[in-house]
Amino acid sequence: MLPSISRNFETKTEGSGDNDGSIISISKDGIVCFWKKNVKNLKLYRTVNLTKLEKTTKARPLWVTDMVVMPNMHKVLLSFTDSVLAVYDLTTPTFERIFHITRMPHCVVTMDYWYDDKEFDHAILVLGDSGGGVHKDWISKIYYCHNLEGILSCSCDSNTALVFTTLQGYRESVFHVRKGVNSFDYSTDYNLIATGGMDQRIRLWNPYTVTKPSYEMRGHNSTIIFIAINDETGHLISFSKDLEARVWGVHNQRCLQVCHQFQEFDNIPSALYYYSPTSTLIAGYLDVGMLEGFREDLKTVAVVSHEYPLCGALYNSIFNQVVSGCNGSVVSVWDIETGQKAIQFSHCHGEVEITAMSFDASGRRLITGARDGSIKIWNFNNGACLKILESSYNAEVICFVLFYNNVLASGWSQVIAEYRDLSSKDPNDLIPTYWGKNIHEDDILSMAYHDPGIIATSSFDGDIILWDIMTEQVIAILNATDVDFSAQYARLYNKMSKKPVEGNMVKEIRHSSKKASVSNQRQNNLKNMGESKKPRFGYGTNNAVEKVIFLEKREKSVKTATLVACGAGGLVQFWNIYGGGLIGEFNTFYYIYKTEEEREAVHVLHSVTTCKALSDNSILVTGSSLGYIQVWDISSFCVDVLNESKPIKNMPPIISSWRGHTDAIISIDLVEHKELIITASLDCCVSLWTLCGRYIGTFGESYIWNLNNIETRVPTRLQQIASETTLQTIAPKVIKTFSLLYMTMAEEVIEKELHVSEEKAKTNNEKNDSVPIEDILKACKNPKKKPCPPIKLKVRNSEYGLSVYSHLKCPELQPEPTYSHPLSGPNNSKRNKKSEKANSCDKALPKKLITEKTLFPNTAESIK
Repeated sequence: MLPSISRNFETKTEGSGDNDGSIISISKDGIVCFWKKNVKNLKLYRTVNLTKLEKTTKARPLWVTDMVVMPNMHKVLLSFTDSVLAVYDLTTPTFERIFHITRMPHCVVTMDYWYDDKEFDHAILVLGDSGGGVHKDWISKIYYCHNLEGILSCSCDSNTALVFTTLQGYRESVFHVRKGVNSFDYSTDYNLIATGGMDQRIRLWNPYTVTKPSYEMRGHNSTIIFIAINDETGHLISFSKDLEARVWGVHNQRCLQVCHQFQEFDNIPSALYYYSPTSTLIAGYLDVGMLEGFREDLKTVAVVSHEYPLCGALYNSIFNQVVSGCNGSVVSVWDIETGQKAIQFSHCHGEVEITAMSFDASGRRLITGARDGSIKIWNFNNGACLKILESSYNAEVICFVLFYNNVLASGWSQVIAEYRDLSSKDPNDLIPTYWGKNIHEDDILSMAYHDPGIIATSSFDGDIILWDIMTEQVIAILNATDVDFSAQYARLYNKMSKKPVEGNMVKEIRHSSKKASVSNQRQNNLKNMGESKKPRFGYGTNNAVEKVIFLEKREKSVKTATLVACGAGGLVQFWNIYGGGLIGEFNTFYYIYKTEEEREAVHVLHSVTTCKALSDNSILVTGSSLGYIQVWDISSFCVDVLNESKPIKNMPPIISSWRGHTDAIISIDLVEHKELIITASLDCCVSLWTLCGRYIGTFGESYIWNLNNIETRVPTRLQQIASETTLQTIAPKVIKTFSLLYMTMAEEVIEKELHVSEEKAKTNNEKNDSVPIEDILKACKNPKKKPCPPIKLKVRNSEYGLSVYSHLKCPELQPEPTYSHPLSGPNNSKRNKKSEKANSCDKALPKKLITEKTLFPNTAESIK
């Protein structure tokens, strides 16, 4: 059994005198094809059949194991299974064999060739055979490192997975990898080695440290068979057996793009080749496919809306404008129709950062809160400050709630400040009253108003507290992490408690102890990052509730969720505030990250930072600290739920999902009559999207958009890091970082191109070295078509495993005629009754259930 290198691709462009980008492919039975790339595809211009050229017999057929091109000599070196190396001349029209080497100790299965581009006479050829040499298994790949002046080789043996040897044959470094290494590559610029194998992980090694890899990158769901590094772009390209190609960033160890274009192959490619100068990946089996990278119009400086991270962006329906504020104490007003700036006023709170924004009840005035606790009211059309509201707490203001002419503000003070009647000219009405002291044990992150007269506040420790505005008392305390799940998975904390608090307010005793140091730790973290302007999410806790909203249009009943809370770990929870408790929850990262290892990695560090629902409560839009935007259909999610002991865990239908920013999204607003989404992020950008995910533009860029004619574009900040799913969502017609240029059946190309070459040969009266199409078809594939092709199963994986019955196509069942029992005697009356009872049970079963149980009775047991 030879390794999967029966056909290999090499190019002679690098350092060659004939720098024409020719590509050579060879099959295991010795059919050599010469290709050239034009604008749209690969073009075959020459073929050679080594079987006829060498005149081998049927008893001793050719079997090619590997090929390398020697551009400095215009030669090609081939290795065969009979321990023979042969050198062929590329300059002759007959592809003549110059010389050969026989009686090699073992069969050569992989080769590598290096030459000095300044001194063509200086070249090195390294061979790896089935004997293994320094390995305990045969060598999968071999590579000469000119910078290290040594040889790297890999095998499938765990103890000698990767070995570095000198040219004199001394083994210096041995890298141990579980299940061995199938492929590797060495980067001279980064001075690291990338390996991949059966454990589906990509490891980056320091050549001088063999005990532990420097980094590990996970994402593949199958065995990795190919790895290549492009030093110029800083990209690592990997390919796995499930026909998935991934592009990684070497500098940040992140997956930048996933390519599924090779899914059209019926089998795993037997050969892969990556040409770094043009970022081209070529794969071949019986089909030939090529992915080419594009780097045109990549701007080095990304467009930003503000110089500092955003604190929010709001849409004003009265003036049809977008108002945004940043940590630089600057407020900008934008025209939503064109994306251009209408007005900007700075130093709103002096040198203090703006941390919260909201419109008043009339929508004509802007309210801003700062880190020092100050609150101001503005006329945002001319930048005039109308009022300054006093505050007794020198603590950051994070959220506002407005009802009628009153304003509720809260944040790090952990209390609620109420300002009554902002329209009054009496100064005493602008003095706040404080309530809710000693109720929240950590910083308040969000507030929401529910008619009539109920507000919900969420904090960093996971508490969601419901308040009665008129009485300023606690109605209930919700916290899914503190519930005794053995008794009841989710229940409502009521205001009846044994522990009295000041005034008439009461508080429920928790089941688990609170960490008092969390708040101080978070404040210290935020103080230290005050100058660096870094994100402020995920500081050592998994319980923070970043945003709460009410679904006002839903029925107020025990069976329907009316409160949505999102926060750490990617969780979105649906609560019922009328005694139903936690109705349902789902994890938004389950859609982005498919494996449990990836989910665990992001669970602690990232969260859903904000959300917004349409006024009819049919669609929910969420934004995460990773910059992802997701649109969910919640029209029937957690509505009229039956009495269940556990909340719903299934995700609602997702409409679209894409990565819109490079940093955390801190606010989302909707333009419902135009179905638009406005997002503000810590990457200093305010962007506009359609509800289905199409990118319109970023406020502040020179490009003037037209909402009636949206052009397909990709944000500059995402051009090099966006995944394939994101690019297909925001700009489906724009050329991707790697796009499929050419993929076709081999016999179709050969048939067309050989017909042209034969006509040219006859015209020039030259000997035609090409192989007839009949011989090629017999050698590579049987052209005979089957009358009934097999059904291709479309496998869909989920976190629960493989769903069996959704993939098997079963014929429709036809009603069977009823027959009387063959034994009709009086002694068989009991058996007749049992038969009638069984038939009645079968008739009572649904048609789908009968199909699964009848055709596949033991499938579920075998899967388990």
